[in-house]
Amino acid sequence: RDLMLEADPEDEGFWEEGSNLVTNGDFAADSNWSKGTGWTISDGKARYDASSGSSYTFLGQASLFPGAGDYEITFTLGDLGGSFAYNHAGIVVNGIVNSFQGFGISSAGTHTVRPSFDGSNLNLNFYGHTSGGDFSIDNVTVREYAIQPQDV
Repeated sequence: RDLMLEADPEDEGFWEEGSNLVTNGDFAADSNWSKGTGWTISDGKARYDASSGSSYTFLGQASLFPGAGDYEITFTLGDLGGSFAYNHAGIVVNGIVNSFQGFGISSAGTHTVRPSFDGSNLNLNFYGHTSGGDFSIDNVTVREYAIQPQDV
């Protein structure tokens, strides 16, 4: 019996990529994102200024996730200040701050993380901390990380 998945989109074995849940993930406008102290959006990026004087501050979109499940978050991390610390900036998952370092991120560039959300907090939030240094976020996409058959 042949158990190989078919590559043709018309066949049952083809897996389709989910749609992006984020609005304005390229930061083309200063809209759709809630900005805490120290966060600004300009020139196609969201930037965190660590000298803002507030310990943890957030950049987010409320009620982004449709419910509990696994999600794929892709973003570009850049414009790292000289004192940038990967353990003092990151993403909030289930109401808990998770540092970039905890996700295995240790350099600027485009990164993909696949956290599992329990449904207790459906917001997407990046965070910065005053002891973490300056940085920017760009090109944010969020997709459900669940293989869904197209024709089943």
